[in-house]
Amino acid sequence: MARDTILVVDDDPDLRQMIGLYIGGTLGWRVLEADGVESATDVLRVEIQRIAVIISDDRMGGYGRNGSDLFLQRSLDLHVHGIPFVLLSGTSEPQFLATAREFGMVPMQKPVRLNVLGALLDTLISTMPLSIPPTPSEQ
Repeated sequence: MARDTILVVDDDPDLRQMIGLYIGGTLGWRVLEADGVESATDVLRVEIQRIAVIISDDRMGGYGRNGSDLFLQRSLDLHVHGIPFVLLSGTSEPQFLATAREFGMVPMQKPVRLNVLGALLDTLISTMPLSIPPTPSEQ
């Protein structure tokens, strides 16, 4: 199955839509949006074979869980499927950035510059296979 989809996870509908429109309209990728960890988990259950990259905000107010939680909850699936995880954050704390990298996430500071995000996606996607065979449990 082709990896043709970017999953954008953010509780801010304006930011989620702006990123989605750029990735879909300018870069030409299929985009799925989720407003939090629970809805992203639902999307991943159905679409994991098609997901090329996940872009998630780290701090999502009102939901009690954040982007790091999503990564940790789904880390085995992400590792098995080789899905890069871009973690958006307003913090520039070196410890936060180092910890995100240590866990295998790609941290990106807000405010998001779309051209920089596009270049990052090109780099991440160019280093991965665009299709993967299903795992035994998915057949």
